[in-house]
Amino acid sequence: MVQEAVEERNVNQPEGGLPGEEYGMETPQEIIYNAWKNTPKPILYETSDMKGKQVIKEVDFAIPEENKDYNKTYDGLCNLCGQETNGGIPIKKMFSSNYMDWTIHKEPEATHICKACAFCIGMNPVGRIILFRYPIVAEKILHLCNRKQFREYLLNPPEPPFVMILPTSQKKHLFSKSKVSYSMENYFCNLEEMTISVDGKIKQIITDIEALRGVGFTKDNILSVRIPRSVIKKYKLNTYDFESLILKMENLRKSEMFNLALEVSQKMEEEKAICCLGLTPKMK
Repeated sequence: MVQEAVEERNVNQPEGGLPGEEYGMETPQEIIYNAWKNTPKPILYETSDMKGKQVIKEVDFAIPEENKDYNKTYDGLCNLCGQETNGGIPIKKMFSSNYMDWTIHKEPEATHICKACAFCIGMNPVGRIILFRYPIVAEKILHLCNRKQFREYLLNPPEPPFVMILPTSQKKHLFSKSKVSYSMENYFCNLEEMTISVDGKIKQIITDIEALRGVGFTKDNILSVRIPRSVIKKYKLNTYDFESLILKMENLRKSEMFNLALEVSQKMEEEKAICCLGLTPKMK
């Protein structure tokens, strides 16, 4: 059973990697858990309130070893990730009746989950703080990101290994559905439950979306491939301009990275956006 767990673990290992080498031996939850342990406390999260004012919150996640049901003498496999663990929390104490992801558990006969999985699942009742509420980049340390910060990590990924997760519902545990990235040129990012392969082309995709937003397109306009009336009124759109803008949006939607790029996109300055899209403002 332990050997099968080790073989399962190496499925996402880079080509040429061997058991015991630097890469290929950590699960996403281990990357996240170890990143959290290495992160200076308190962990800070920059966000905005309802009025758009910047707010910095201190985030204190639940500590697995401090869970009242933590069993430091448990020695076996983790029910969820399937890895060997010393110490764990009984599965009956960690999962509610609403939990639906039993089919992805690697060792359904095991009685406990490891500290890494417990950290990713556990909730601190003070403030109801739980991992799935935050966009995260886990590398040497754990980053809790707003959309703008997450965008920067997509454009400039950290040194591997790392894990990137961008939740949209803030209701689902996504860590066990994500993948560990071992390259800065070709890597993975979860947008909710979808694991997306990301490469250098995402820079141009984000640029094109931000240019469209900079001249007045909303995210919904881009999703529906529709030119808003405000843009028609503001710019001298000839037939070529119409066809060019429609084609740009249609081509953007063909990319696997489109929804991810759309989620993190910001508004480009109008002057720069006009230049990127080749538009001409109407004279007042």
